[in-house]
Amino acid sequence: MGSKKVEIWSHQGKVVPLSPGNRLADFEDAVEECADGVETDVGFVKVGSDKEIFIYHPGQRFSALRLGEFVEFLKKHPRLECFLDIKQNDLQLVKTAIKSIVDNRLQNRVYFTFCQVRLPWLGLETSGKLLLQAKLFEPRIKTHLMATFPFSLPRLVEKYHPDFISFGWLEDWLSRFFFKGIIIPFFNFPKQIRETQKMGVRVLAGIFNREEDIRYFADMGIDAIMTENIGAAFKILEKPKAP
Repeated sequence: MGSKKVEIWSHQGKVVPLSPGNRLADFEDAVEECADGVETDVGFVKVGSDKEIFIYHPGQRFSALRLGEFVEFLKKHPRLECFLDIKQNDLQLVKTAIKSIVDNRLQNRVYFTFCQVRLPWLGLETSGKLLLQAKLFEPRIKTHLMATFPFSLPRLVEKYHPDFISFGWLEDWLSRFFFKGIIIPFFNFPKQIRETQKMGVRVLAGIFNREEDIRYFADMGIDAIMTENIGAAFKILEKPKAP
């Protein structure tokens, strides 16, 4: 493995795969384990006659953690970066979340996360179109694009101008087969990653917990890995923990 240091990001704040995720305790654990960044999910929840933004993933256990509480957590940990994964295809949700982040001067550490293509049956609720609308609403924000069809990362960067781009497979067998059986053999990802990085965009791969997957993508030259097993990732990547 090369000398390049790979950032370690925690999916939903998890430090081990069986963590519930998306709870304040999980994010505190991720900080304790020296994660470089955390990913979390946000969506509107109806509270009485109003709608409020909570940290949660539709279909998973509801943590009752409000976005405002998560913002206060981020303010307490100034070195931590964050992916804010928008879980509803709702421009008003995006605008409300952006206002909270910008009002608290966190726009340089929070990356609003959108999918390249909306595929609701896979839990991918947003699209690149919503990313562009978000940038028009507030050009100061940073964005993260999940490449649903990563045939050319540089072309996606040219189209959407994200600050971060990620690729990889989901845990289901179909996603893994599509990526490893169809995409990888025909597309030069190390070259794509180098070209993307030259454009000033960081590249992340995930979500991976297995040693072989983490090493495989780290050897491609990525900037960051998304995992639910932080301790194992540090050991695999031979990365010293921050003081």
